[in-house]
Amino acid sequence: WAYPERVRADVAAAVPLADHVIVILHSGFEYIEEPSEPQIAAAHAAIEAGATLVIGHHAHILQGVEYYLDGVILYGLGNFAFNIEGPPETAIANIWLDKNGVRQLEIVPAMVTETGQPRLATFDEAATILQRVYFLTTILNPVKPGP
Repeated sequence: WAYPERVRADVAAAVPLADHVIVILHSGFEYIEEPSEPQIAAAHAAIEAGATLVIGHHAHILQGVEYYLDGVILYGLGNFAFNIEGPPETAIANIWLDKNGVRQLEIVPAMVTETGQPRLATFDEAATILQRVYFLTTILNPVKPGP
C-alpha cells in the first residue's frame, strides 16, 4: 500500500540517485473524479520527499492535476489500452522536464474504443475532455486571495 511514510522514505532514498524522481502511484477509488484523502496524502508525501512528478492510476477516470510545492501530480488520466465499464474519455500526458522540474505539461485528449484501443479524440470530444480536466484541476488548485 502507498502509506505516506513509506512513500516518503522510498522517494527520499531515490532523490540523491537521480536528476528527477517520478512516482507512478496506483491509488484512488474507481470511477471517482475527486482524489481520495489517502491518494492525496501519498502523492503529497512523494512531492514533499523530493519527487518531481507523480502520475496516478487506478481510478479508471479522469482526475485533475495538482501543482504542489515544486512538483506536479496527475491524479488520474483515465483508461488507455483496455475497455472496461466506465467512461471512454482518457488522456495522454506529454511532460517536458528540465533541471528545475516540470517545464511543460500537455494533456492530449483521447478516447478508448469499444475494442479497447485508444484513439485521439475528435475536436468536440477533445474540448469536453479538456474542459473536464481543467475544472477538476481548478478544484485542486484554488486561487488564493491577494493581500
